Amino acid sequence: VKIIATMPSKTSTNRSNLQGEFVLGKKDQTATTVNNQQNVSEKNQTSEQNHTNTYNIKAGLTPGAFTTLMAYPQAVNFENQEEDEIIILLVRRDFVTNFIWIAETILLALLPILILPVLRIGFPFLNLSPLTQIYFTIFYYLIVFEFIIINFAIWYFNVSLVTNKRVVDVDVTGILFRMVSETKLELIQDVSYTQVGVIRSIFNYGDVFIQTAAEIANFEFHAAPEPEKIMRVLGDLIGKPKHGTK
Repeated sequence: VKIIATMPSKTSTNRSNLQGEFVLGKKDQTATTVNNQQNVSEKNQTSEQNHTNTYNIKAGLTPGAFTTLMAYPQAVNFENQEEDEIIILLVRRDFVTNFIWIAETILLALLPILILPVLRIGFPFLNLSPLTQIYFTIFYYLIVFEFIIINFAIWYFNVSLVTNKRVVDVDVTGILFRMVSETKLELIQDVSYTQVGVIRSIFNYGDVFIQTAAEIANFEFHAAPEPEKIMRVLGDLIGKPKHGTK
């Protein structure tokens, strides 16, 4: 999944070179114009970032491996991102939703320690050499490690991005399957969220629903952390009323 990238596009590089040629040819006028445009862009981004920070969302940092919600993440890019497009929110499922497969991993890791004494008592005729036991143990824990990698990758690469122009939702249900959906902000008709259950209320995560007038009628941020804040940011971007259900 190509979510993070640092290489600039050819279009961006060509524009930079072209601006450089204009600056050299018309130093006073063009350089001033370019600087003014950059200053306006920076002021707009700072204004938007300060506004988003009123919701107390962590902002302006490089997301880590366990980041679930961040405003204006640094060093994050995605395919087909426009030159003036700014990522406002990065959203993943709350990390607590990984508890089930983490518990299963711990159980699998302890299983050989628990089951080997039982096998030796119940099947005394099994006489494996120490080297064979080592080979079987290594093979078993390689399978457990693969189980960890697959589950973590599915969680990590299931990501939703909210930009100043659109909403991008990446769904990964397996190593070889990925579906990317997107909709423009002006096509969003309504934003709501649900947070039902004790566990979701304690850890403050829920489902954010986005109703659109596009070909894909509904978008969903499943098990998103702090869903009310996400809903309010989206609502402010589209200028629509927001509502939630607890």
